[in-house]
Amino acid sequence: MRGREYFAKFRMVIKGGSKIVSFAPRWLRLLLFNAFRYKNGYSGLLMRYILFDGLVKSCGDNVAIHQGCYFDNLQNIIVGNNVAFNQMCFVQGSGSLTIGNDVRFAHGVTIETESHGYSDLHICIADQPMIYNPVFIEDDVWVGAKATILSGICIGRGAVIGANAVVTKNVEQMTVVVGVPAKEIKCRKVIK
Repeated sequence: MRGREYFAKFRMVIKGGSKIVSFAPRWLRLLLFNAFRYKNGYSGLLMRYILFDGLVKSCGDNVAIHQGCYFDNLQNIIVGNNVAFNQMCFVQGSGSLTIGNDVRFAHGVTIETESHGYSDLHICIADQPMIYNPVFIEDDVWVGAKATILSGICIGRGAVIGANAVVTKNVEQMTVVVGVPAKEIKCRKVIK
């Protein structure tokens, strides 16, 4: 059985667990979420989902967060249905992040929603203000292993981001991009 079938079968129990846990103080839920970061198996997936559901702005059904993923500023993250974060993803939400339905992140993906300012030559870069820009990832997107998505990016529906790509510009829907910086190599065709 696939994850979505398991989730559908036990949805009431899982969502009930999320509701109960949501009554705990936020600091405790964050502490527990981080404590379960490396718990393997279905119990780890379940605990991370239950805690994640109450920490983000909005969370859909069947969101799989595998071992070793790190999330920052969860309160600014919206995640749709059937989304998978494979091992060791780094997800930064301070500039706001919206992820659609049926999105897959391979292991080691980085999503940044902030960057350092560096325009004032009279101030050390470390002392310049942070720049926050939202990231939007539409439905049915696959992000390959160790790809990096920089702040202010929109990835269109059905796009594929190749492994190790660094996305510095918006990605049109149904396109495949690879490289550093990521460039379009082909368009996915719709077969009727």
